[in-house]
Amino acid sequence: MARSLNRRTCQRAPPPSLPLFIYIYYSLLSLLLFLHHPIPVSTFSSASPSSPSASPASRLPPTFDPLASFHRDPVVLHDWSDRLTSYQDAWDIQHRLVEAKLASLSSTVTSSSSSMNSVQASPDRLLLLQHPPTYTLGTGSTPTNLLFDPSDPSTAPAALFKTERGGEATWHGPGQLVAYPLLDLKHYRQDLHWYLRALEEVVIQTLAPLGIEGGREEGLTGVWVEGHKVAAVGVKVKRWVTMHGVALNVDPSMDYFKHIVPCGIGDRPVGSVMNFWKGESGKEVITVEEVALLMKRAFEDVFGVVLVDAEHSGEEN
Repeated sequence: MARSLNRRTCQRAPPPSLPLFIYIYYSLLSLLLFLHHPIPVSTFSSASPSSPSASPASRLPPTFDPLASFHRDPVVLHDWSDRLTSYQDAWDIQHRLVEAKLASLSSTVTSSSSSMNSVQASPDRLLLLQHPPTYTLGTGSTPTNLLFDPSDPSTAPAALFKTERGGEATWHGPGQLVAYPLLDLKHYRQDLHWYLRALEEVVIQTLAPLGIEGGREEGLTGVWVEGHKVAAVGVKVKRWVTMHGVALNVDPSMDYFKHIVPCGIGDRPVGSVMNFWKGESGKEVITVEEVALLMKRAFEDVFGVVLVDAEHSGEEN
């Protein structure tokens, strides 16, 4: 295995004009230091990014490094995955909770700077739910990705919302599990790209116990199975506090996707968990609630937290 020299071993030996025993002494010292400091083995794939044989998956880190859980408060869970929550109601709830969190964080900073009693910051939260049929657009969405006239509600297959999240047109509806994490990334990692990959990893780990291998596509967000996009990601971050999140197609009506260019990607199909789940003995359908249970475990593992039901935390669920 190749080694790189420690800085101390890169010093030049004394010139040969010095006495021979000094020259030999420095040479042996350099050799001993070199052997004492081997370079560690890399944990990444040996395939070069520029190598033609390296697939898009091999150019990504082979595993996602989860965060340790030793210093984070529990995340309050609002699990409404067994019912439909209107998009407007869920949107309003997110805004209310995020604004309360930002206000509590400001109060915490003020109280700390003025040496007053500490003010408890509002907790991080996770919302799990399903929506009635709904189309949403991100801040920079391209209007042509809607394949219906948004100005004529009578022709719209479902309600349409223009939101503040990133990303293009997407659809929410029954049979799709939506996760809205409301997190202060200062407690995790202040890196938006890392956060997007973390949401993808939650879905990948949710699919694994079902025997479904989810993955990433280079240059694209979301989670993919055999070339089909099964989960879309779109977020909004304000002062490092997150809202919106990830939507996983469990067993929705796929016809709704025919009325948009999903996520602005016209040449890739959309898929669902049911398209790839092999089933179990005596069981042919998997429910959103069952997938929600797997997602909760995956969320805890990826973000290094413990989820506490809202009703158990003294709040109304």
